[in-house]
Amino acid sequence: MTGININYVELLRAIGEDSTFKKDAGTKFQTGERLFIAGPSENMDMLILQDSSGDRYQISGGVAKEMLGLTDKEFEEKMQELSNANNFATQNEIQNSIQVGVGKLDDSAWKQTATEGMSVNKAQFDNNYNEIFAPEATTAVASANATNAVSGTQNVGATNATSSVTSVELQKEIDGLTAQREANAASMQSLQNQITELQAKIKDAVEEVIAKNEKITQEKQEDANRIVKQHVEDFRTRRNKNENVSKQDFEAGLRTALAGCDISENVSDSIITLMGAETNMQLMSNLLDQLGVKSQLDKDLGAQIDSKCQELEEVKAAEEAAAAARSCDPIGFQNSDGVQFDFFFDDNNDGLINSVYDFVGAKDTQDGWNEMANLDGANGAKEGVIESEELEAANVKVMVTNADGTQKAMTISDFEATYGNLEINAQKDAAINSTVKGPNNFETDETNQMLGTYSLSVGDEELKGYQTLDSVNWLYDNYEISDSKDSVTAQTIGAAPATETTNAIDAFIEDYKNNVMPLLQEKINSAYEALDASEELIGVVKEFSQLAGEIEAQTIANEIEKQEETVQQEKREELQAQRRAEVKAELEQERAAAGDDTPVTDEDIDARIQLKEAQGLQQE
Repeated sequence: MTGININYVELLRAIGEDSTFKKDAGTKFQTGERLFIAGPSENMDMLILQDSSGDRYQISGGVAKEMLGLTDKEFEEKMQELSNANNFATQNEIQNSIQVGVGKLDDSAWKQTATEGMSVNKAQFDNNYNEIFAPEATTAVASANATNAVSGTQNVGATNATSSVTSVELQKEIDGLTAQREANAASMQSLQNQITELQAKIKDAVEEVIAKNEKITQEKQEDANRIVKQHVEDFRTRRNKNENVSKQDFEAGLRTALAGCDISENVSDSIITLMGAETNMQLMSNLLDQLGVKSQLDKDLGAQIDSKCQELEEVKAAEEAAAAARSCDPIGFQNSDGVQFDFFFDDNNDGLINSVYDFVGAKDTQDGWNEMANLDGANGAKEGVIESEELEAANVKVMVTNADGTQKAMTISDFEATYGNLEINAQKDAAINSTVKGPNNFETDETNQMLGTYSLSVGDEELKGYQTLDSVNWLYDNYEISDSKDSVTAQTIGAAPATETTNAIDAFIEDYKNNVMPLLQEKINSAYEALDASEELIGVVKEFSQLAGEIEAQTIANEIEKQEETVQQEKREELQAQRRAEVKAELEQERAAAGDDTPVTDEDIDARIQLKEAQGLQQE
């Protein structure tokens, strides 16, 4: 770009503050598209931006002058230089372009002023907008507009989560990226199918013209050129006025005009057929560009999903380690002889504590006492008392720790045979009873915390029991637990699916651009020869095809965008239902372990999700 040094960040700011680029105006760039300066407007009063799918956007002269730091006279001179540059957009697409929504930049790169390409990251644009530009009253509007201009898709290039992010939030991000990637994959397949269909249409069109084997007579060459040029100009004018001109109306009008000059039907058909073939060539080129953007976007999304999955694995490990460190709420009591009794679920009936989560009260992340209280009524109506039959029905056993530290598991019936009938109050005390002793006499060990106390009777003895919050390390040190401490940590989260199609799509694009399209153009040229079309007529046909091809490409891009929105929404709903099903299964498992057959409701699921969002997975 002769003599103009462009600050691309300022360019994006200008777009963000220009109402032309508001989302509700229907104009926005697609994430991942290559964006470059195409030149001046026809009246030399606007700067034209173009993206890699062929869409063009105008920045008003006033904004452009301010953006480039030019006076009125300097702006006119630079616009003239751009106008004189031969095929500027093609030559400068790489050197003077930005790629929307792709890549990551540090703060210094945001302030870089250069004419070489820069990759601009949407999330960083959002996050750093205030810091870099420090807008005043227009901050909110400008930032929103800039977001609409820079990204047409959801959160591509999002920054890594901070240390405060929860696994639930990260999973939502991954689900969003996965939905976007699936929608993008569907678009790639659609584009590939349409490109293949265009190839067949172009070949059929060429064969049709050659088969007619009728040339434009010498005396009709001038008439044909004039009529076609006139209709193309009329088409352009009406399109510039935003009038809807259908392909059928254009062809019908041109056919009538050609017939009025005694140009044969075969020749008219051939001219119109070749205009369609050239339009399809232009459309094919545009769709290949769109497909290339989609292929790159798939790679970017795959990399982001991989990164987010690794981050999720780390966050879940940290959350579960933190939760495990203080998430086990054993419920037990000591009798007057100092013997300690702790209740645990023995679902596999092996008489062992297989995990710290086997302790009654260890699974419920809201209040472990719920696991005990839910046993009331297992054999009928709730009576406010948990009896031995209800404990046995839930596979509850007692781990007995003698004063000398020896331990043994007892069934409820063996316990009662040794110590007397057992009854537990289903409601814990309104306030903690300070006289109650817990494991290890409790007050001497900071790894234990008293959460609550309750009343129970054993034989003729009235006792007070404890509900404690104990560290996992302490539990492993003081109880015989069959699993290892490592099993409490997070499970590995699967990485994002590998990209299986983009390499094939890249090869498809390369083959079409380097082989298929040149061969098709040769066939079209042979059809021109068969028609004996003049260079002037060929030039007008190509001029029309570029305009018509861009229009059709934009129509397809709009349709694909709508389809992607639908696919993304469906995928998000599917993943949301899957997450809710996982939470429901988790709650059902907890209730089953506690002997509670109360059905899990939507409200229960919502409450658990909200808890996880607020505190992290199993973190109190």
